[in-house]
Amino acid sequence: EIYLIKALGYDKLVFGPDVKVEVHPFPHGSAMMEAFMAGQLDICYVGSVPTVNAWARGAKLKIIAGVNYGGTSLVVRTDRGINSIKDLDGKKVAVPGPGNFQDVVLRSIILPKAGLKPKDKGGTVEIVYLKPAEMRTALLTGQVDAAIVWEPHVTMMLKEGGDKVKILVHWKEVGWEGKYPSSTIIASEE
Repeated sequence: EIYLIKALGYDKLVFGPDVKVEVHPFPHGSAMMEAFMAGQLDICYVGSVPTVNAWARGAKLKIIAGVNYGGTSLVVRTDRGINSIKDLDGKKVAVPGPGNFQDVVLRSIILPKAGLKPKDKGGTVEIVYLKPAEMRTALLTGQVDAAIVWEPHVTMMLKEGGDKVKILVHWKEVGWEGKYPSSTIIASEE
């Protein structure tokens, strides 16, 4: 989206003609916040959990806006017998990155509802980290049993997967009546 904004020249409308805007993609919010804290980025569109984690570690940042309200859903393969959260027992779930919003939601909200824990915490659910595009491929080819991700990736998975996939936990069921910003726009205090 930011590439389209830049290509259309909207960055000049926002920042003015004398400000050079560079766009840097990152695999996940935790990596982005490391670059932000190292002074390599001035403004970020990043998940709310990496933002809070960086702030707790002393990052000098200002939250400009909460964005991407709701939108995080858990999508599962229909051929794996997953009809409830409890059915994730022994399954492999793809997450966009360690410590990001979806990782925290899976670990602290969704899995505990069924008494489940990730393997790295002594449980039975294997969590693997993949970029959203890789998650779609892994889910559709059966390399993972489920994936938790934000829109528009959820809709893309459903469209591409047809009857092979379905939503197990809809974004409105995650909590807060679906009124949660899963991302933020932050800027350096400088």
